[in-house]
Formats: sequence, C-alpha cells, structure tokens
Amino acid sequence: MASHQELADFIKKVHIDLRKSSRQLGAEAAWKDHCLNSELLQKYAASMRDLATSFWEKNNAQNPSLNRIYWVVEECENFFHGGQAEAVLKERKLHSRYFGEESTKACSPVTFPISMLDVGSCYNPFSKFDVFNVTAIDIAPATSDVRKCDFLATNVGDCEFLTAASYDVVLFSFLLEYLPHPKMRYESCQKAYDLLKPGGILIILTPDSKHDSANSGIMKSWRQGLASLGFLRTNFKKLKHLRCMTFYKCLDPRVPKEWLSGQHPTGPMENSIVIPQDLNPYSELNEEPFEERTDLDNDVLVQSFADLVGEDVFCD
Repeated sequence: MASHQELADFIKKVHIDLRKSSRQLGAEAAWKDHCLNSELLQKYAASMRDLATSFWEKNNAQNPSLNRIYWVVEECENFFHGGQAEAVLKERKLHSRYFGEESTKACSPVTFPISMLDVGSCYNPFSKFDVFNVTAIDIAPATSDVRKCDFLATNVGDCEFLTAASYDVVLFSFLLEYLPHPKMRYESCQKAYDLLKPGGILIILTPDSKHDSANSGIMKSWRQGLASLGFLRTNFKKLKHLRCMTFYKCLDPRVPKEWLSGQHPTGPMENSIVIPQDLNPYSELNEEPFEERTDLDNDVLVQSFADLVGEDVFCD
C-alpha cells in the first residue's frame, strides 16, 4: 500500500488538475470529462478509502474530538435526541420576532434508525453503526455497498434513492472542496435541502488545519449561502484538521431568509460557497501540480470572487 504522503499527494493532484481543467474548459465541461475517466476515478476512490481506513481512523481511534466518523455519529445522536427540539424552538422564536405571529409547524416524529444519504461516500464508513440506515453514493464506489451516482448530474426524483423529503441527514464529508466551482457546491446544497425532511440536517465536513478563526470570513459566506436555501446553522466545530458544520432545514424557509436579509450579503448567493483554492492563480495551466495556496485572506477571497466568475469559468 502507498504511504500516507503518497495517497495525500495523489488526491491533491487530482483536485488541482480538475481545477486547472475547469479554467480551460469551463467547470461543467471539466466535470463531465473528469467523470468519464473511470481509471482515474477508481484510483482516487481506492486512495481515499485507504487514506481514511489505514491512517485517519487508526490514528484518531474513536475520539470524536479528532475522528470525523465518530463526530458525525455523536452529532446525529445528540440532534435527534433533543437537539432537533431545540432547533424547532429557536426557529419558532425567530418566526415570532420576524413575522409577529406564532408558528404552528412541527417536525414529524423521528424513527430510528436515522435515514442518512452519504454523498461522495466512497466506502460507506457509516454502515457499521446501527443508528443509521445509510444510502451511500459516489461517482466511483470503492466498495460494493456504495451506489454509483453523479450527484451533480442526477436530479431529485430521477431515481428511487433520490426522493424529495426522504432523509433525516444528508452528509457531505470532504465533498464540496472536490467540486471545482462555487455554483456546483451551491447546487449540491440545494439538492440536499430538497432531499431532507423538514427538520432534517445537512452535515458538512471540510478540511481545515488552520486555527479556529483563520477562515471565519469563508465560513460566514457559507452560512449566508445556506440560509438563502432555507437552512439555519445549529452547530459549528473545529477539529484538528477539519471543520464540522450542521445546518437545520427549517420548517418555514422564510425564517433563515429573513435572517439573511439582516446580514446585508454582497454578491449572488450561488457564488457563496467559496474555498481558498478558487482564487489560486494557476498562472501556468500546464505546469506540474504544486502545493495549493491556502494563505489567501478569506475576506478578500469572498469579496473578489466575482472577478473570477467574470472569466466565464462555469460555462462550457
């Protein structure tokens, strides 16, 4: 088996090459080409599985403060054993404040096991937990219990496992930063909203080894973008090498949108799910992949992304 560094370098190279291709071809065309490269996708899936199972999970054991798998399990158990009721109460208070009336909407009772859609799962790590009934999907499954599906290209309702309002939890674990453009990330979050039951949660895990406040501007932009879809953030946790976020699908989507209006957002929300690598100049598109820049000031990144969009990097 390859070493930890070899696996990580290969995964990083795939990400960089995809972003470079999106600058040349447009993000949609680059993603289509990427999804047709079955040999590369299978190697990527196997590398992610090996990196996670042979290094991350063993090194961090079962410590929720370090291990993303056990953090998700604990977060879901806590939410559906009391946290959901707190989120509904918070929403009702905001509803009363914004609209001057009491909300009578309520969540349907949660039945266990919790229904989870794990998008970009690769190897279905949550199948071993009895608390979940997992549907795992990926563009290139590494194990037989993961369904092959391009989440970006498949509409809600196109298949029996992507039915509207059918999941308690949708999980994006290291998914959004894989996608080469903010609009793709925003569209993925929109689909997650449509697939969740009212009162369900979207959990997003994204790599971040910096200190707690280093990427606060980016996280603010994400929070605003998700509010525009009808989500309120209920939890935010910085682990050693990643950020963990939980977003609650409000019973009344007007509530988070009203909250958003008071935040005075700038720019279209479809460009809100940005990452530092979006502004990596990649000045020589045929150069050998190099260490990605993650030192960009996050407030500058959020404010200046419109310049990048102006280059038509999304269009074919």
